[in-house]
Amino acid sequence: MNVKIVLNNDKILKKVSSDTFGKFVSNEWKRLINQYTPHKYGFLQSNVDILPFALHYKQNYANYQYNGVSKNGNPLNYTKDPNPAATDHWDEKAAQSGQLEKLYRIINLSLIHIS
Repeated sequence: MNVKIVLNNDKILKKVSSDTFGKFVSNEWKRLINQYTPHKYGFLQSNVDILPFALHYKQNYANYQYNGVSKNGNPLNYTKDPNPAATDHWDEKAAQSGQLEKLYRIINLSLIHIS
């Protein structure tokens, strides 16, 4: 039995570089890292622009939360309720804990359905 696999590289490239696919990836990544995002009242976690291949946290204090340091340079303590894994550099910590591999699996599954 002979099997021939033909990949349509142009279709694949067009899909993975599209804004629609980029927003899909960003939305999935946000979903996977939410548990690591600081969450006292939920404003930081809910006020996010989901862009192609990027997330933009819009709260004016997002940079301080991400870096784990207050305006005056003191380290931040994160409320662990409702996000017990809340931390600074939440995307990096999520990646280190296996969330990035989950994202890769999601992306691979979505690529199976290229039409």
